[in-house]
Formats: sequence, C-alpha cells, structure tokens
Amino acid sequence: MAHEHEALAAALLQFGPLYRSWVEQCAPVDCQGARVRLLTMLYHKPSLPMGFYARILGISKAHMTTVVDDFLAADLVTRSHDTHDRRAVLLCLTDKGRVQAAAVWEQWVTQSALAFADISAAEKEVFLAVCGRVSERMKGTSCPLQDTSC
Repeated sequence: MAHEHEALAAALLQFGPLYRSWVEQCAPVDCQGARVRLLTMLYHKPSLPMGFYARILGISKAHMTTVVDDFLAADLVTRSHDTHDRRAVLLCLTDKGRVQAAAVWEQWVTQSALAFADISAAEKEVFLAVCGRVSERMKGTSCPLQDTSC
C-alpha cells in the first residue's frame, strides 16, 4: 500500500508541471508561467481580488504585483478597488486581454485534445471523474490552496 501511495505522489508531482509546461510552450502570446495562467484564470473567473489569483497561482503578492503591472502596461487588465473591501484590488481583462486570454484558452483546449487523441471515450470519462474526485479531496484538506471557490 505504501508503494502505491508513493507512486501516486510521484505521478502527481510529475504530471502537473509536465502538463502545464507542455501546454504553455505553445501559448500564442509572449508570456509563460504565472502570466499565461493568470490570463486563463481572468478569462474564466474575472473581477476577483489580486490576492485570490496570487494564492491560486502559488505566487507571492510581490510577484503578483509585478505580473499585474506588466499586464497594465500591455493594456491586458484593469485594476479597480472593491466597493465592499477597500483593501482589495479587483482585476478585469480589457478587450485586448480577453482576445489574448481566449487565444490562450483555445490553445490549451487544442493541446489537451492532442494529448488525449488516442485515449478512448470511456478512459477519458474515468480520467475526468478521478480528477474531479481528487480535486474535491484536495480542496477539503489543509493544503495551501484550500480556497474552495477555485
């Protein structure tokens, strides 16, 4: 049983970064890492506080500020203050940012389809179900990504 747990841990440690870097290599924009992931997060979950995005991306507030400043300079995002919490700064994509984020997301979907091209529909269903269950388990643990809104 211990060997099985070690094999699962090793698979997760390898799979997450491998998948992310594989998809990011083909990003249709000139950004990688946290930058390209932030674009897709803003595309699917707009108008949330910067701190939320930083926690989910696993980056420091200082790094997040640097990324956001770069995005502001490139006219990809806007910043606004939360009317309910003066300390919170909300991020939204600009029209230009939405176009780039849509292109990034389309590329992620295309690359994912290629990764699963030779996998049967039944195996894809099992993979989706297992990923969903593992995600729910991880959200329920004392993990740094405990925020259940993601």
